Amino acid sequence: SVTVSSKDNLFCRVAERLSACCGDNLCEGQETEVNCAVDCEVCVPTGIPETICNDIDDDCDYIVDEDAPKEEVCDGIDNNCDGVVDEGVTSTFYRDADGDGYGNPVDTIQDCTALPGYVADNTDCDDTDAEIYPGGPPVRVIGTVSTTYHAGLQAGYIAASDANTDTIQIKAETLTENPDFNRAINVFIQAGYDCSFSTDTGKTIVTGSMTINNGEVTIQSGTIEIR
Repeated sequence: SVTVSSKDNLFCRVAERLSACCGDNLCEGQETEVNCAVDCEVCVPTGIPETICNDIDDDCDYIVDEDAPKEEVCDGIDNNCDGVVDEGVTSTFYRDADGDGYGNPVDTIQDCTALPGYVADNTDCDDTDAEIYPGGPPVRVIGTVSTTYHAGLQAGYIAASDANTDTIQIKAETLTENPDFNRAINVFIQAGYDCSFSTDTGKTIVTGSMTINNGEVTIQSGTIEIR
């Protein structure tokens, strides 16, 4: 803090709030008026709280910014009066454009709290699709009309249309079920996908049996291991 005295022929501009202390407007901040002590021999405190980091003696106690804390806190204010706001105390938040609660690791902001549309998580596999995230549905059906997501291979097969062109994509995960392909349709299966359904990274394991009683099932890519 900086001590400002009205008894040393300082410009009234330095102690900008001195006239408010006196209440008679005699020390009115004129740059050429230097003898404030004569005009205002006794300074009565205004009761105005000190505003930190504004270089003004708001409460008229002849001390400027005495309430400024020594350390910066994250509140949108320059607490330590170094001219920088919230330096070193913000957190990183990640854009969650699809609203699934998982953030885009390459789209970030620094702030005290998460703004709308941002989260603390940075593990989203695809921030354009709310159904794609770590631990999300392992099966995706790409149809002629729409794309749907499912908890298992059997559910994906049931959701496939009769157009004979639907593709069932499966993540490189272990599915515990007994898929039964029993419809007079043709489906294409792509297995072993990563979290975002964009890259074949391994094999899909089905713990159970898989039977084909009707139609055709074509494994287009990846590996399905039946255990």
